Amino acid sequence: MIKFFNKFKDWKKNIKYVQVFEINIVFNDSTIFDKLERELSKFYSIAEELKILTGQYNKKFIQEDTYITERHKTKQLYLESKDLIPGSIFHGVLQISSYINDKRDIDNSTVRCISKLYPEVLLQYVLSEFHSSINYITLSNPTLSSWDYRTSLTSYKYRKGIRISHDSFPPYPKKVDVSNRPGRNGQIGKCNFRGANEYWFGKSYFNCVGKERILAFKDADRIETLENEIVHIKLFDEENYWDDFAQDKLASFRYHLGVKDIEKRHTASNTKKS
Repeated sequence: MIKFFNKFKDWKKNIKYVQVFEINIVFNDSTIFDKLERELSKFYSIAEELKILTGQYNKKFIQEDTYITERHKTKQLYLESKDLIPGSIFHGVLQISSYINDKRDIDNSTVRCISKLYPEVLLQYVLSEFHSSINYITLSNPTLSSWDYRTSLTSYKYRKGIRISHDSFPPYPKKVDVSNRPGRNGQIGKCNFRGANEYWFGKSYFNCVGKERILAFKDADRIETLENEIVHIKLFDEENYWDDFAQDKLASFRYHLGVKDIEKRHTASNTKKS
């Protein structure tokens, strides 16, 4: 296992755990959006079961947003709770999106859900009805994983152990360098890597990282192949995300998948195209 973090850093004292779940489901084709849109009544039902919509105290609505340019097209529909999830900075959300970017060879649909309850009903519905189109799924705690991207110094009351860099644009202010945090995003064509405690990988993901390579990882709490060839990996429990052992596991998993090498190949490919 990679020993990633200095045990004496205290900046993690800034992080407060609140039970919130975020599931991100990525499909390998933007046209899946149309199929998802036809199932809005089912998504309303799921939102109610997950307490995202709760009667008179929440406003039930669908908001639609479409954005088109020469380079890319996005479309999304979402349900959002009126109130914040208690103790958190997040509203309950159930969002369906599609995204096309020809220059970056991205063509996908996504479902994103943030809820106080574990999104078992959504997960099982998608695995049952849309399994052949799944690229990958991640499950994490958004309160915890948001610290993978917090670069503003004002977010850190405790600063011992953080790395400081400067913004690349004038006036070049100081910022927190998060480039060594293993949960940071990496875009790999149609495949993406992000920090999470649980993952599900579909057939199209194996075009980026081989199935046998994924299954060969030795340091997960659970690794299994589900029906329809979906690979499920649980690295650790979501509340342990910033514990040293969990960050070590996440760093090891990122390295095992070869994300850095794949990112370099993707960057080199984009450079050649431009």
